Amino acid sequence: MDPVCFVDPLWAAGRDWIPTLILLFFVFLPAIGQFISKILEAQKEAARRAVEQVERRVILRTLLNTGWNKSQAARELGVSYKTLLNKIEQYQIRPGDRT
Repeated sequence: MDPVCFVDPLWAAGRDWIPTLILLFFVFLPAIGQFISKILEAQKEAARRAVEQVERRVILRTLLNTGWNKSQAARELGVSYKTLLNKIEQYQIRPGDRT
């Protein structure tokens, strides 16, 4: 028996593992990476939408509480008047909105 067999089991098995290794590194790992990337992107998008929903509700509630006084609402929210106007436009918040 070849003494190398006792040192390296892959050597003992021959070179049958090389195609499997190549397949693993060049086919499966990139595919797994792309799959994980798509999952992370979907989670990022879901988180962005959730933040926008909360932000819209907070802005609308503040506007309702201030009687649509935008200057006062901006102060209470801790943002500039211009930022509040941009958010109102972005979220299409209109007087009469309740949610």
